[in-house]
Amino acid sequence: MQDYMPQWPLKILVLSSDPRNEDRLRLAQEHRDLQVAIRGTRSASSLDVLNEPSCRYSDITAALDRFDPHILHFSGHGGEDVLYFEDVQGTAKAVKKQALARVLSHQKELQIVILNACFSLDQGQAFADAVGLAIVSEGSILDHDAIDFSREFYTALGYGQRSYIEAFERAKSALEMTGKMKVHLLQRETPGVQDVSAYSFFAPGARQGIDAKELLQTLPKSRVVGTPHAVDVVPDMGECS
Repeated sequence: MQDYMPQWPLKILVLSSDPRNEDRLRLAQEHRDLQVAIRGTRSASSLDVLNEPSCRYSDITAALDRFDPHILHFSGHGGEDVLYFEDVQGTAKAVKKQALARVLSHQKELQIVILNACFSLDQGQAFADAVGLAIVSEGSILDHDAIDFSREFYTALGYGQRSYIEAFERAKSALEMTGKMKVHLLQRETPGVQDVSAYSFFAPGARQGIDAKELLQTLPKSRVVGTPHAVDVVPDMGECS
C-alpha cells in the first residue's frame, strides 16, 4: 500500500458553491475555520489556501489552470451523480461527477480530492482513480459536521509528518466523538495492489433501488440539494487538453 505522503509545499484550491435557490450553507465559516486551523500549525507557511467562492461551472477549468493545486476541496451541495455549482444567475447547475473526474485526471500536480458534499461517495471512486486519493461522504451530511471535518483534517495535515491517510484517520476519529458524518477515503484501484477497500461503501439509497425523491423527504436540512430535478445537467465535458 502506498503511504501517500504530501509533496510539500501544498496549494489547496477550495471551490465553494452555494446556489441561491438551495438551502444556504455556512461556507464562509468553513473557509474561516480552515484558515485558522492552518495558521496554528507548524507547516502554515507551506500551506497556501486559494479560494474560488460562488464557483460557476464555467470557472472550474480556469481555476485549475490558474492555481494548479495539489489538493482540490469542493464545498457545496451534492446529488447522487452530480455536484452543484452555480450559473450566471447564481442558481444551481449540475456537473456530472464522472465528467469532472476526467477533467481532474489531467492535473499532474493534484494529489487528493476532497468532496465536502452530500452523496459524494456515489461515483467517488472515479475521483480516486483520476488523482490517486479521494475523501468523500456517505449519504446526507450536516453543515456543522462538514465544517468540523475540514478543520480537523487540515489541522492534522498541517502539523506535518502525516500522510494523507493518517490525517484522514485522525480527522475521522475526532469527528466520531460528536458528529454523525460518515466519511470515507478511497484509493486508486490498481489490479494486484491492495487498496484502502475498508473505506469503500455504497451510499444508502443511491445504489439500492430507493427512489431519490422519496429519500430526500426523510433527510434533515443539510448539504443535499432538495430539488435535483429542477436544474439542467451540464453535458459531458469530455477530455481536457
